[in-house]
Amino acid sequence: SNLLTGEIKEVNAGSIVVAGILRPTSFNPVPASIALISPTEKNYTISVSDNTEIVTTNQTGPQRLTSNDLKIGAFVTVYADTPITSDTLSAALISIYSLAAI
Repeated sequence: SNLLTGEIKEVNAGSIVVAGILRPTSFNPVPASIALISPTEKNYTISVSDNTEIVTTNQTGPQRLTSNDLKIGAFVTVYADTPITSDTLSAALISIYSLAAI
């Protein structure tokens, strides 16, 4: 699967830690509160490189962000250009779609 839905638990230099579950490959956002009650919830470390594309949608429409804008407690769905196959994901391009901003 290329999708991970969950809550940001840590924001480190060059990476974020998301507690969540893997989703089906087709992009279909679900409420994070539903995703997080899954018994398969675990933490995934996702690398955020300089060319990472981060997109969030707010009242003014899509907005480009930097890794510095990722906040602990935000609920996100992460899409990677390569399958998420282990706890640590290193992807050249990650799109993060914010489901709820805190």
